[in-house]
Amino acid sequence: MWLEREVVSTSDQMGRVVSRDLVYSNEYGELIDANTRVIWVSGAIEKSSNPNRYRERLVADMTGDSKAAHNTVSSFEIGVHGQDVNAVGKMVLEKFTANPKDRFYVEFLNNTSMTEKGVNDFMAAWKKLLPQLRAKGLNASNVVMGGAKYNQATNAIMMVKVGD
Repeated sequence: MWLEREVVSTSDQMGRVVSRDLVYSNEYGELIDANTRVIWVSGAIEKSSNPNRYRERLVADMTGDSKAAHNTVSSFEIGVHGQDVNAVGKMVLEKFTANPKDRFYVEFLNNTSMTEKGVNDFMAAWKKLLPQLRAKGLNASNVVMGGAKYNQATNAIMMVKVGD
């Protein structure tokens, strides 16, 4: 069963922070930790992969802990204008590098409501962007398309690196 408990965290940077945490318990009342609950995606090596938790990323950012920072998520928000990558997106694209084994989850973030023109524009932008990403090491067969989200704050193609 799922239980909600109060968690108190203290740190020099943020002080005392009280939050609620959902934990899973078996029928004997023993808590089951997050590593046990992880659903590993295909190709992940359980012994050398770590689940990514936002609290660990925050601590890594604040403390500069390189070990914790190694487990952070890599994401690239490539801005789109019409059917082309915008200037900010081109700067992000310049910094992008990938290994052929890297896996990515991709979503289209659209700042308007869903229209046929908007869908076509994003597909055209993606088709123009893909050869540039391939030239920087991306293996397109390791990309999972997550679809599109509308009425967002930005017009962008969001790429999130999955795993190490």
